[in-house]
Amino acid sequence: MYTVGTASLSRQGVNGIYRRVALSAFDQGLVEMPIADVEEAVRALSSHSLRVGLTQDLFAAGEDGVGIAQALRWSSPSTALRYGRKLAARSNVAARVLSRIRS
Repeated sequence: MYTVGTASLSRQGVNGIYRRVALSAFDQGLVEMPIADVEEAVRALSSHSLRVGLTQDLFAAGEDGVGIAQALRWSSPSTALRYGRKLAARSNVAARVLSRIRS
């Protein structure tokens, strides 16, 4: 196991890492986006937005809310459900598409 320093990473530290990785991906040509939109997109990146997006993807794939809440360490299943609720109308379609992609 490797450690750097004595304290855990802060949320801001993790966000900074995500943002540097995103900028590096753009610089390497791995992301197709107009250069004018890059700064705003990178600024909007956060550990919370990635966690919410993963929660929504897991719901769309048909995973269980309790399992999602446990895996992503949400305070309760209702928190995970709140983020997944926006997908309710589309989740069956999204789950079918994702299953075809993963096959």
